[in-house]
Amino acid sequence: MGQNIHELYPGILSTLSGNEDGQLAEYGNYYCILSDVDRYGFRVLSLIPRQQYAYQYNELLLQSLLFAIAFLLITLCISVFMINKFYSPIKNVILLLNTYIPDDLQEYQNEIVYIRNSITKYMSKEQEDISSLQQTLAQLHSAQSAVLQHQINNHFLFNTLENIKAISVTELGKGNEVEDSIILLNTIIREGILQKTSIVPLSQELHLADSYLELMRLRFPDVESSLTADPALTECSVFKFSLQPILENCFSHAFKGDTGRRKTILVSVRREDNLLLISVRDNGFGMEEKALEELNHLLQSDSEPDEPHHVGIRNVHKRITNVYGDKYGITVESTSPGTTVTICYPITVYSLLG
Repeated sequence: MGQNIHELYPGILSTLSGNEDGQLAEYGNYYCILSDVDRYGFRVLSLIPRQQYAYQYNELLLQSLLFAIAFLLITLCISVFMINKFYSPIKNVILLLNTYIPDDLQEYQNEIVYIRNSITKYMSKEQEDISSLQQTLAQLHSAQSAVLQHQINNHFLFNTLENIKAISVTELGKGNEVEDSIILLNTIIREGILQKTSIVPLSQELHLADSYLELMRLRFPDVESSLTADPALTECSVFKFSLQPILENCFSHAFKGDTGRRKTILVSVRREDNLLLISVRDNGFGMEEKALEELNHLLQSDSEPDEPHHVGIRNVHKRITNVYGDKYGITVESTSPGTTVTICYPITVYSLLG
């Protein structure tokens, strides 16, 4: 059976009379809410103990606080991760700049200022490099023009020699010395000058040397020459025309005058460990000690000589040392009798990329 609300909760309706429908009001140890009148004329009165309400409120407050703390921790972790992620490239740039920047830029207020100063430094250096590059390009264009002119001169010489050869055959008959000289010279021009590669297999360089010796024997028939090489070394890489200046010195200096003996030039190729050694030995007059010292000093010097002596042999030496290092190159010894010039190369197998 229902009980009268006034008996259970005296004065409760008067407490709610001033409140709007659905508004929370206080009654003793309760919170109460009176609903609107429904279609049947009933109203619902809800009573919530203060203690129960406070417990739920505190629980909700604790949950909110824990959620806020968890959110802050997650936010902090994400912030640390993002800072590390975005600052890591800056740290790498700092480390890189510390490696290459001079000491005058090592002290900085912060990373941004430091990077700005470093970039400014590099930009000024880049301007210098651009200026240097422009000068290099200008030199390159000049060199290209010189090469094109050189090619024209070579072809002109080649065609002129062919015409002279044809005239000699007409006037002197086939197989004359003029024809033989021009054939040999054309071989040297075609294989040694017109071909653009600067590094060739040893077999090709020896063929050029042999052609040059045959050509010089037409002029100096009293000079004998021989050429010996280990067949296993014929594919080693050497500079083209590295033997010709040395052989030319033999004819120009070693046999100036009568030596009183048979004149010989011996070219030999051998291997010692990982070294390719090409020796050119003559039995001429040899070199005086002072002249020998001056020549060896000229080969080792980085400065250009005041007088154009031994230009060919020095250029060969510099080409070798510039590519392979100071361990290699040309050495000259005064033997008894004559002079021995040795070219030292590393053992490298020739390829088309050389």
